[in-house]
Amino acid sequence: PGTEVEVAAQAANQGADVCLCMSINPGYSGQELMEEAYGRVERVRALVDCFVQVDGGVNEDNVRQLHEAGADLLVVGSAIFAREDISGAYGSLLQALA
Repeated sequence: PGTEVEVAAQAANQGADVCLCMSINPGYSGQELMEEAYGRVERVRALVDCFVQVDGGVNEDNVRQLHEAGADLLVVGSAIFAREDISGAYGSLLQALA
């Protein structure tokens, strides 16, 4: 979140396959997604010609909105692996996208 979108886009457009949008402050798992992440994803999607990946705070409550904002790839950690029923948590994410 500390890198300006335009700077990241310029670097990504030099031949990158993926542009990573961090939606939390890096450091530890389980943080909530920053609200400004949706707008950042939209801006990145408009500026890059590669996959847009979002990492941090992704869960069943925001996965659809992130996808609609332009995310191609979503990194999910604690929303799956901190749950007792891992396959059920994964299924909930898929249902949220359906």
